[in-house]
Amino acid sequence: MNRASSNQAFFKLRKEAERLLENNGVVKPDIQEEDLLRLAHELEVYQIELELQNEELRFAKEELEASRNEFFDLYNSAPVAYVTLNEKGMIEKVNEAAARMLKGTREILHGSSFMLWVYPDDIHIFYSLLRRLALARSSGPAELRLKGGKSGPVHVHMETTAKIDEKEGTKHWRLALVDITRRTQAERKLEALTRELEQRVRDRTEELNRKTEQLARLSSQLTLTEQRERRRIAEILHDHIQQLMVGAKMGQELLMPDIHDGLKPDAAHVLDLINRSIRAMRSLNAELSPPVLQSGDLSASLQWLARWMRENYGFEITLDVAAEITLDRQDVNVLVFQSIRELLFNAVKHSGVKAATLKMERANGQLRIVVSDCGAGFDADAILEDTGHDQKFGLIGIRERFAHLGGRFEIQSASNAGSTISLTIPLDEKASAEEPQGSVSAATEEPSMAQPVAQGPGKKLRVMLVDDHPVILDGLSRMLGPQPDIELVGRALDGEEAVRLVRELVPDVILMDINMPKMNGLEATRIIHSEFPHIRIVGLSAYDESELADAMIEAGASAFRSKTDTKERLLAAIRGEG
Repeated sequence: MNRASSNQAFFKLRKEAERLLENNGVVKPDIQEEDLLRLAHELEVYQIELELQNEELRFAKEELEASRNEFFDLYNSAPVAYVTLNEKGMIEKVNEAAARMLKGTREILHGSSFMLWVYPDDIHIFYSLLRRLALARSSGPAELRLKGGKSGPVHVHMETTAKIDEKEGTKHWRLALVDITRRTQAERKLEALTRELEQRVRDRTEELNRKTEQLARLSSQLTLTEQRERRRIAEILHDHIQQLMVGAKMGQELLMPDIHDGLKPDAAHVLDLINRSIRAMRSLNAELSPPVLQSGDLSASLQWLARWMRENYGFEITLDVAAEITLDRQDVNVLVFQSIRELLFNAVKHSGVKAATLKMERANGQLRIVVSDCGAGFDADAILEDTGHDQKFGLIGIRERFAHLGGRFEIQSASNAGSTISLTIPLDEKASAEEPQGSVSAATEEPSMAQPVAQGPGKKLRVMLVDDHPVILDGLSRMLGPQPDIELVGRALDGEEAVRLVRELVPDVILMDINMPKMNGLEATRIIHSEFPHIRIVGLSAYDESELADAMIEAGASAFRSKTDTKERLLAAIRGEG
């Protein structure tokens, strides 16, 4: 600052100071020039700082204005609809998105009630939200509908914030609205599609259940059909071919004493061939349809199977089977037996050992069978995938049939580590799928009051023959007729006829076939023995099974003979000699 400026400033400051002092009643002091210069300098510095602050304030106002403009640009151009309401629910401010959503201009919307645009059925949702926000003073979400004109209501997701002015005691509501109409429509379509899909799944499940039940019935029918066919073939072999062979054997034995000595070796060879043929057919019969299987006693059937495997294959089976497991359903009984036999055949052919263990138990409404061996083992997955493997079809057949009946088929095996195959099948009390064969009980006929004729010295044994095959009857007649101590008094072709003839003839001895139509030999034996316990009954069968012998003895027979036994053994049984 130059001298002239300093003087000018000095006199200006001095004059101003004197004026202030005078106005305040203060005596004019003697102000020195140096003090005034110092004050002037400080004033100049303060003025510069003030100008700088004013400049910064101007820049801040410009930035604030720019930010405000940018905010409002973003506010107006934002895709989210923003609405500000006063405490009475009147619209104070909206952006362009809100104006489009509410189908009006910002000028028209300003000052109007927001409730005019809320879908009538959803007004209670909006009021409830505002009350909750007023108490909690926090933001909250809600979904409701706004009036949308011809296109229908607009579904919105609304975030609401309560702003309360404590000083003025007023409140405002800030709403952020997002159009979720498409999402809601998509959700509804998805729900409709889901319901339709669920219904289709239910329909398909019901259809699948029906098909599964049908498949289970077909599987059961197939099992029974197979068994009936096996039994039919076995009956053809037994009732025709084997009986004819037995008749041929009897005839050959009758001819043997009268044959020329030079021909006797050839005749004996023919007799041996007949006996071997009968044994082969008997084995084939047992393999096709074991007679013990018809009893329904699965435990007894498996005991027979173990003995049969030992006698025919030298394969030892260790049984761990509960006694007298009898299944109500014949199809299940047959399926279990045939499956176990198939698994044992596989063990015979592939395990490389001569023994296996068979365990069967019935518990908790299920039947569980485990067949295990310590043999070579196998890769179960590889076998089930290899269409050329001879185990594949047997294992798959067992697995599928058990699955159709609600059972399980499990294999644990590895190379050189043996194998364990488990079968589990649920059991129920349904009646057997096979039709029961009719039988005549003792109560259906009046018992005879005839008394036996006492045997004296020289009296012949009065013998009655019972067999459904005429060839056997003729063979027995030709065998027994020449015996001096035997008199043939009657012949019957089935159990019913036998019971009726016994009541008329009261013979001393009856040769009773077991397998016959109408009434089998077991039932006929029970009836006859209950009425005439003194009559000696000798059971006859083309089968040579201990179970049949035991059953016949239990029914009341005195002895059991195979039709292929020698004449001497048969005569000894008739005469009671052993």
